[in-house]
Amino acid sequence: MIAIALVCVAGEAAAKPKRRDAKAAFDRGLAAYKKGSFEAASEALGKSYDLERDVDTLFAWAQSERKLDRCDKALDLYEKLLEFDLPPANRDAVELKRTECRTVIAQQKPKAAPPPVESKVEPPPVEPKPAPPPVEPKPAPPPVADQPASTPGPSPVSDTQLSGRAWYKDPIALGLVGTGGIATGIGVGLLVSARSLDSSIKDATTYADAKQRADDAKSRGNLGLITAGVGGALVIGGVVWIVTHRGATEQHALTGWLTPGGGGGLAVAGAF
Repeated sequence: MIAIALVCVAGEAAAKPKRRDAKAAFDRGLAAYKKGSFEAASEALGKSYDLERDVDTLFAWAQSERKLDRCDKALDLYEKLLEFDLPPANRDAVELKRTECRTVIAQQKPKAAPPPVESKVEPPPVEPKPAPPPVEPKPAPPPVADQPASTPGPSPVSDTQLSGRAWYKDPIALGLVGTGGIATGIGVGLLVSARSLDSSIKDATTYADAKQRADDAKSRGNLGLITAGVGGALVIGGVVWIVTHRGATEQHALTGWLTPGGGGGLAVAGAF
């Protein structure tokens, strides 16, 4: 069949490769094709075509690939063969072989598997929740009986009320004692200064200096005596104020609690 096909394509019996090495490979391929050794035939014919681009060799090579069920390779060779200037009868024969290869390739393509049908999974049944237990009503609290309003009693008497206001919180006593203390301190300071100045008279270098020191010492001594005396009097006055007013304060605090206005229930008149 290959010989008949070659004659059909070439159009004459002498259409073969002209080069010696290409012709030798062509003859080996043709002999292998006749024996059914299509793998060897395809290898020899491909080598021959590489050496010399002959139409008969290309057609025989394509036929060998077709016999090996390699239609994709045979289809490429048929496409190359149609690029040559072939007689109409030969071109029709090649196009027929090309159509056969296309049909085989189309049949060999696996059909796309249909998408799997998803089975609908029904949700599990929902168990009804148990009803909550009934809530028992809480008993009402017993009524509270009306209680009489409590009468406030007398407020306790603090130590400050009994003892009166402390002397150091009394502004008059604090002013007298404080001022007297300061004046006494100033007077003592002047007396000490006068004594020191009087002792320095012997160190004077002139009569005038000695006289001046004596006069200053006498003046400071007099002023110191007066200031210290006034300060002592103020301190004594403050002490007398504290003593004379302490009892009156205690009596007022106690009697104020005992009178109706002080919150107690007993009134006391007169000195206690």
